[in-house]
Amino acid sequence: MSTIVTQETAYLESAGPKSEVANFWRLPTLGNLECLKAAFEQHRYAPHIHDTYAIGVIERGLERFTYRGQKNTAGAGTFAVVEPGELHDGEPGEGGYQYKMAYPSQLTMNTICRDLWDRDDVRPHFRDAVVDDRELYRMFVCFHDGAAPNDIGCPAVDPFTSDSRHVELFSLMVARHGDASRPYRPLRRETGPVTQACRILLEQMAEPPGLEAVAETVGLSRFRLIRAFRRELGLPPQAWLQSQRVAQAKQLIAGGKGLAEIAASVGFSDQPHLTRVFKSHIGVTPAVYRAGL
Repeated sequence: MSTIVTQETAYLESAGPKSEVANFWRLPTLGNLECLKAAFEQHRYAPHIHDTYAIGVIERGLERFTYRGQKNTAGAGTFAVVEPGELHDGEPGEGGYQYKMAYPSQLTMNTICRDLWDRDDVRPHFRDAVVDDRELYRMFVCFHDGAAPNDIGCPAVDPFTSDSRHVELFSLMVARHGDASRPYRPLRRETGPVTQACRILLEQMAEPPGLEAVAETVGLSRFRLIRAFRRELGLPPQAWLQSQRVAQAKQLIAGGKGLAEIAASVGFSDQPHLTRVFKSHIGVTPAVYRAGL
């Protein structure tokens, strides 16, 4: 009888060279979501099962794995998807592979379904073990990199951004590729709720409430709020909030405040975070912008 294990345990208990080291971390703000970033050339997973979903992307090379009695190959740019309680293994194809994984709980995925269809009796089921969806691939990499600790080379983002990316990513994954999927409710104009949500985010820019709290306050589900933002403003809520932070930072720079103080006051984690986002919006760093005033 197979034992349910965490992904970290599956890695540590499988035979593999010491040089192939994986990075694991958990996200307390997202229900202790477990994440993995690894590159393997020889490491092979022994057959094992999880009590969570295992969803991730292959960034380089090929991963081969047996799942539901069938051999599967996931290549660069594709998703590998494994459901809870399903026996599976994993090994590199020729030349190895590099991949990023997340392990959302059954509760998380069931809540995603409730957000999509306002029903409690729908459970996500993925027929295909390998999924090719380039838009979702880019969204997954963006979410995963932003949620990674700084010490593994990925700049962290604020909890509101991470939460929003997480909800949109897995909602679209279920809606597009889950067998339980069905057309979600048509989107009406939601000008009032979006305006109210914007006011909440602006008033609490430095430490915004979670996406769920904002959505509940304005009377929408999390995914519906994200879709409404995209329809009304052309951006998801986390991207809109970043644009407002940059606009506020410009005003404070012109007022002569220090950059570290500005970063904290508008909700960036530190001055490098401010610099990175500011340059992505304005084209120059805050220091260069200040010098040109």
